[in-house]
Amino acid sequence: HVMMVDMRAHGESEGRFVGFGVKESADLLGWMRKIDPKNRYRWRVHGFSMGAVTAMIMAQKSPDRFDTVIVDAPWIDFEALVKQELWKRAWLPAWSYPYVRWIARKLLGQDFEAADNRQRVRALCALDIRYLFEERDALLPAFQREALFAGCPTADVTLFRDVGHVEAFRADPDGYWSVVSAKGSLR
Repeated sequence: HVMMVDMRAHGESEGRFVGFGVKESADLLGWMRKIDPKNRYRWRVHGFSMGAVTAMIMAQKSPDRFDTVIVDAPWIDFEALVKQELWKRAWLPAWSYPYVRWIARKLLGQDFEAADNRQRVRALCALDIRYLFEERDALLPAFQREALFAGCPTADVTLFRDVGHVEAFRADPDGYWSVVSAKGSLR
């Protein structure tokens, strides 16, 4: 019993814009409510990158639906990520962030604050949530993990060595599977 989805503007899904996990979490929770309207089942959700953030938002909005939440390479500090990517992708300086955020809100209906996970990790700290990171992740430098521990010092984190962004499964399928398939809390 597996439900696999392509997020908005990813894979075979339609759309030109992503919702940074905010809109996608509403999509997925809506589908889950259709499949399980009486909330009889406990789900295990697993997401990569923006899908990981989507899973985190879903768990925060509806924690009673989930048995386990597994997130591979979620950003924690969205503002820092956007500033980093503004420079890499558009050569825009960090001080342009408030303007980009305003444009995204007014023209695209994007909520950058809702995509930030610094407060969310505190709210999720009591859940069975497993964070997976890759040591050589160029998109998510080590300070993102440090922000996670600042919000939840007891976070359950597995760091895969010598691999980049969401490449852990390809590099170490057995090690990855042992973390993902473990029953119950890893704490």
